[in-house]
Amino acid sequence: MLADHRQRRRTAGRRPRAAIRSRAAGGWARQRSWISAGGPVIRGSWWVVITIQRVRIRWTAATRGAPAADVRRGMDTAVQLPAAMPDGEVVVQDVLADEAAGYERSFRVFGGGLGSAEGAGLLLAVKGSSVVVGRLPGWAAYPRPRGYAGLFTLGPGQVGRWRANFRFTGCSCSPSWYFEDWLVHVGNGVVDAGRFVEGMPDREVVQRVHLYGGAARSAGRRR
Repeated sequence: MLADHRQRRRTAGRRPRAAIRSRAAGGWARQRSWISAGGPVIRGSWWVVITIQRVRIRWTAATRGAPAADVRRGMDTAVQLPAAMPDGEVVVQDVLADEAAGYERSFRVFGGGLGSAEGAGLLLAVKGSSVVVGRLPGWAAYPRPRGYAGLFTLGPGQVGRWRANFRFTGCSCSPSWYFEDWLVHVGNGVVDAGRFVEGMPDREVVQRVHLYGGAARSAGRRR
């Protein structure tokens, strides 16, 4: 009798293993439905999805003059996020307007873990409910990469913007110069489709230089 009583006490309040597995599976299904709907994923005790959009304009040394610059003018702007985004803790929309394609924008969307941000030249770290955003060194010929550099820290619901430009050189078989202008937005939390287009960022870093020589165009402005 005493042994039966002890067994009942040990098992009181426990759920059968099958019920626990069912509950866990249901929670994962709900989490995936949130992701598919463009909502957050769970990380620890904080619901978070990090949204990145990088817009790049690319041109060659042959089109450095004013007439060609007028053609590119106004292209370095944010665009609407797609209605459907992939699964992932981090989702990235990479937009490229290349001179070689008549500046017609191409779009690539991908998602995954925090490492997915490296595809947009960024390095992310999550600290509690905040996201620390930094830039990777990259492979630009100018300005020369100097290792990892922090950009900004975003609290829940905040958006950061980073502007930069670079001069690159091709491979040894084609060592010609080309140039890129970058506009990067990062959102910590759910971002509306037009947030990067219409809203003002909470944090901003501008690291643009004079790509053709001469005085600096912008000296690392931060806000």
